Amino acid sequence: PVPPAEANGTTVHDIRQSFESMFTTRERQLFNLITMEWDYPFPLDLETLAFFYRSSRVYVHPAPDERRCRTAAYAWADRMPVVARGNVGSILPEGLRRSPFLHEFGDAGEMADAILRGIDHPSNEDPQWDDVALEFSSMASSKRLSDFLDGLARSSGQRMSAQPINIGKL
Repeated sequence: PVPPAEANGTTVHDIRQSFESMFTTRERQLFNLITMEWDYPFPLDLETLAFFYRSSRVYVHPAPDERRCRTAAYAWADRMPVVARGNVGSILPEGLRRSPFLHEFGDAGEMADAILRGIDHPSNEDPQWDDVALEFSSMASSKRLSDFLDGLARSSGQRMSAQPINIGKL
């Protein structure tokens, strides 16, 4: 179900009308608006969701404020450019918070141009994609966690375990 209207207007109930008035017919042919007001919070089955992820050229995250955005990290791990506000990019190392990895926009009026930049920019040509993808790979994340826990244990005179974390099964 669609959430109830909020006094500060953060819920857009007329999203279809807003979409159609915001973009020209030609622009609307470049991407689809799929609203998620049915079977909230999981309106898509896994097969359909996987199809959309595999078919996508950019990941758009329109939220006005979010930190540690897991869905953007998934996109970067799969070498997909992200279109979002700068706060979503805060999980990227500072030198990688740029095109072709992150296409920032400030307000909603700039989002369409950022999406077009993300679509038009040849993303896989940048050699630093390896660094971006590695930053969010499960193997690298598991290794960083293991190293952090080992260091934490050492700093208190302890030892984590004689057996390392089996990151190959994560």
